[in-house]
Amino acid sequence: MRRLHFTALLGLTICMMVGLILYNSFHPADEQARHASQAPSAHKMMDNYRHQMAARYATLTTDEADRSVLAAMTLGEKKGVSRELRRIYAVTGAAHVLALSGLHLSIIYMLLMRLTLNRQRSILVQTLILSMVWGYTLLTGLATSTVRSAIMLTVYSLLSLGGRRGQPLNVLALTALILMLADRTVVYDIGFQLSFAAVLSIIFITSVVDELVDKSWMMAHPLVKWMWDLMVVSVAAQIGVAPLLAYHFGTFSPYFLLTNLIAIPSVTVILYLALIFWVTPFDVVGELLVGVVHILNKVLALLAQIPYSVIDNLHPSVVQTILIYVGFGCWYAAVLKLLQKSQNIV
Repeated sequence: MRRLHFTALLGLTICMMVGLILYNSFHPADEQARHASQAPSAHKMMDNYRHQMAARYATLTTDEADRSVLAAMTLGEKKGVSRELRRIYAVTGAAHVLALSGLHLSIIYMLLMRLTLNRQRSILVQTLILSMVWGYTLLTGLATSTVRSAIMLTVYSLLSLGGRRGQPLNVLALTALILMLADRTVVYDIGFQLSFAAVLSIIFITSVVDELVDKSWMMAHPLVKWMWDLMVVSVAAQIGVAPLLAYHFGTFSPYFLLTNLIAIPSVTVILYLALIFWVTPFDVVGELLVGVVHILNKVLALLAQIPYSVIDNLHPSVVQTILIYVGFGCWYAAVLKLLQKSQNIV
């Protein structure tokens, strides 16, 4: 099993390295034309609905910052977000919650599963959930990270119907293959690289950390488990994307863990309230929605003022970036060996 894991890791790592090298030497000439060519009629319909919802947001508040962040987080409309707001979210390590990603889609999927009482083996339930998942993915513009998440959720849903549990690495590799078969230039997409690096890191690091904690004790303390899982996933994702962020943007956010402990629960509440707001006429829901966004913006603005909230001007070369990932791989292999030795001793 370990050998299969390392084989999958090696294959995915090679794909990521090749994409990084190619990105450094070749940039697609017309990225916008590529996106515009995908399902134009469906895009027009979803664009109209997205604009209607954005207009409805405009009636909730006159604060441009709150309105633009709300539209970005729930509809994928980032055009109205000011440069200062982008900087605040970037330096605090919260840029991934400002732009739609697999995180947002996973939150929605988990909500839908809870509403259906986790009926994973019901064909009707899974069909309805996946229809909503893909509808939201289309509504928000088919961003690479959300498409990746939608494909993975679809694969897991199909496996659950057959009473099987998919191996995360196999599902991730299949998702990468599907995306590259659909569009070979997707490997140049920064969102593609960051999304897969984050998920790959989460898969490997959480598998190691799970062996270090008492699962029965964690299950008996759900709040502690929730905090622990949030911290582990945040650290794991940051380890996976930090070299790429440094390479593409030249920055690193030391306070990313503190930011995620605040931002991710806030985004969960924002998405839940947004879904309710879309299907109900109650103004109080919209007021709560804007209030949560306003508080999040203010808190992140305060965090951005803390000294050393961002380390910039990094810009490692392609070789240095690859060597960092190689170092992470060596660290992971060493930790696995230590765990195996400790288990043998016990």
